[in-house]
Amino acid sequence: MTTPFAHIQTRHEPSTEPNKSKVALVATLSIEANTDQTIDAYLGGLQMYNDLFEWRLDEYPQKALDLIIDCFLPAESVPQSILKNGVSVGLIRSRVFQSGDWISGKQWLQLASTSTPGGEVDPNQSLADGQIFSLRPGKVDFFPVYALDGSNGYRPISRLSDVLSVLSTRMDEWSMAAWFQSENSSLGGIAPKALLLSAPEQVLAAAKKKPRGRRVSR
Repeated sequence: MTTPFAHIQTRHEPSTEPNKSKVALVATLSIEANTDQTIDAYLGGLQMYNDLFEWRLDEYPQKALDLIIDCFLPAESVPQSILKNGVSVGLIRSRVFQSGDWISGKQWLQLASTSTPGGEVDPNQSLADGQIFSLRPGKVDFFPVYALDGSNGYRPISRLSDVLSVLSTRMDEWSMAAWFQSENSSLGGIAPKALLLSAPEQVLAAAKKKPRGRRVSR
């Protein structure tokens, strides 16, 4: 299956609603591909993203939506190099956050309250103490579920703070999240998150080998 080439064209048309002179913006999507299977796969993925967007749309206040629109429709032209870098960063962050590893502070508290033995956790305090890290895609903290010890009331894994103290000097939270979920040659091709509980010393050693790299941020 080949990678499709998609092109979007927009045009303004009179509104179809009666008694309204408002102009409607119509977008046309053109897809070029070698097979129907490729086009079907592309459209299927596009529909999934569209459903997700509509589902999440009602959760955001108007100010947040205005900010999203401003990002895609800047008042002044933006250099192509900056746009490409922004798209690359956005794709990486999207893959990281859509991995299914992230829960809100409220969800964390719910896990802790139903665990045996029951655990008392304070997400904000754990974050402040460096026992865990979070991502803030919408100014709300989301925590990695793989960093929690289910056998200990869903408290942060004890040695995680040591790993974070090493990584935090070299990268930001998004880069750390990408590091934890990526295959690591120092760990035999296993992602660090899979060994945090069973082999924390190996994860710490791998973190110390991590070269200083570019942050996954703007």
